[in-house]
Amino acid sequence: MAAERKPLAPPGEDWSSMVELVKETLAGGDMDSMTLTGMLKENGVPYDTSTKLINHLMATFQVVLMQQGDSMSLHLNSAEEQVQAQKMARLSNEEKLVFQAVEETQREGIWTKDLKYKTGLHKSVIDKALAKLVSVQLIRTFKPASSKSRKMYMLYSLEPVVDTSDVWYTNQELIGFVDNVSSVVLQFIQSRSSVTAEDVAAHLASHEAIKPPLALVNVQELIELLIRTGEVARLDESTFVCAPQSVPTYNGFTHTPCGHCPVFGDCHEDGIISPAKCIYLDDW
Repeated sequence: MAAERKPLAPPGEDWSSMVELVKETLAGGDMDSMTLTGMLKENGVPYDTSTKLINHLMATFQVVLMQQGDSMSLHLNSAEEQVQAQKMARLSNEEKLVFQAVEETQREGIWTKDLKYKTGLHKSVIDKALAKLVSVQLIRTFKPASSKSRKMYMLYSLEPVVDTSDVWYTNQELIGFVDNVSSVVLQFIQSRSSVTAEDVAAHLASHEAIKPPLALVNVQELIELLIRTGEVARLDESTFVCAPQSVPTYNGFTHTPCGHCPVFGDCHEDGIISPAKCIYLDDW
């Protein structure tokens, strides 16, 4: 007979054991509230207590409701997500609207003119919201390579899309340092059994001669170029090695007079032009 489960303490006495149980349960993946309360009930937590517990965890930003298809699921926030949820809770409706517009653009970013169009808010309201979002580190500013004078906004946790022409080109002319970078990359790959793009990026970042610093997307671009030129081979989706060097074949025939003879097609044993009468063979 199974051992009798000891009911967990009700709210007001000790929440810690129940909180840990919920966290352990949701750590295995998101689930709907009905499934979660059912699992808690199996562990001795009454339905009413489970509901209060879930509400408590949501109020303290430890758990959040997320849309998954046509249903809602409970998601356990990471420490970073919990901090962001706390910041979001303090925003006004206008600030949330601006944040959502910035969030939608991901790594591309957005500037104030487009924000005005997307949100319908007055410029002064947008400017105030942007200042607040930047100050609490929910978004940040950057200047794209294509327009150094334009201030753009993106999520604080993301890196902007790198304009590769800004790295590889100067005034639309391919700069010579690409060959130097390729050489450094090949030497590094040759010294390892296999590498990832992240390995190569870290190596280049520590290389004083590589200026400007390359973003991961540029490193991936360079590796793809080396694959196309046959100098690097792909082991799998994310791992690379130096390509096996092909051994040049030697065709001895092309080094004989016959291999260069302009009338080779008319040369026959009993013909007017024949090996026996060839003047080039004697010289060779």
